[in-house]
Amino acid sequence: MVQGTSRMNQYGGKGHNQSSVRPKYDMEQLRSSPEFIYTAHTITNRLRASLVFSESIKEHLQDFLAVLEGYE
Repeated sequence: MVQGTSRMNQYGGKGHNQSSVRPKYDMEQLRSSPEFIYTAHTITNRLRASLVFSESIKEHLQDFLAVLEGYE
């Protein structure tokens, strides 16, 4: 997974273009790159895993908050 992390750092931020400045890299070349595709899938899967984990602990955190508020 270390290799995937270095790839994520390498490609990090290349999909963002909020300032409407034309990118200096070829998006078609990135899209056809197996490493970029792997990195995009890795980021997507990590996001999904984080969302699933957050949902799984949401109820427990709400119960804990209720206990904390009971002490006030």
